[in-house]
Amino acid sequence: MKTYIKLMLCIVAATSTLAGCNEPVVEPEIEVVTSYLRLSHNALSFDVDGTQTYVVTVESAPAEWDVETDTDWIEISERMETSVTIAASANDTFGERTGKIVISNEYKTEEIVLGQLTGHSSENIPKFRLLDEFIEFQISQNGRTGLGMKTVTDPNDSKKTINNFVKIDLATSMRTEIPGVANYIKGIVSDDGDVIVINNSQCVYKPSTIGGFNRCHPYRAGFV
Repeated sequence: MKTYIKLMLCIVAATSTLAGCNEPVVEPEIEVVTSYLRLSHNALSFDVDGTQTYVVTVESAPAEWDVETDTDWIEISERMETSVTIAASANDTFGERTGKIVISNEYKTEEIVLGQLTGHSSENIPKFRLLDEFIEFQISQNGRTGLGMKTVTDPNDSKKTINNFVKIDLATSMRTEIPGVANYIKGIVSDDGDVIVINNSQCVYKPSTIGGFNRCHPYRAGFV
């Protein structure tokens, strides 16, 4: 009798265990969020006068998005549900300008790289000018300063000639005469208006503070 009861208990226990294993497992709920942020432009380039206006299309999920910039020459003129209008002021800095616009939603961030050409409008620097008095004329990289070279008779020896240099502010036309000596063959002017000349003996000279040029520096690549 004891053996029979023991067998029945084992069968009931086994049946209960199997029944528990067959119960459905409840999985935790996982919220799936679809997010993206797509822009019609990733870079914008403006001319010197800032005449272009760009409309950047924004595709965003979630729908809410923000736009911001710390570039002071950029104007975000109109913000719509799926677009933003971007304009620029005129560039009168005599240098190329760069910046960025940041557009973001809750999950993603995108940047628009900005660039604007250097300023050289007709109001401050003439685009065309005839300076045929010089045998050679250099212009600084930023377009603000010119350096002309002309051959004149040496005041100390009428049988010799020297090369005089004239530095010209192209915005104001103000001229600065730089006395020369014989055999100067090349002049260079920097963005800051500094002048360096080289003679045919491969000497590099810089103007002194008093006038004329100081001592010879042997030319080497990269000196200027």
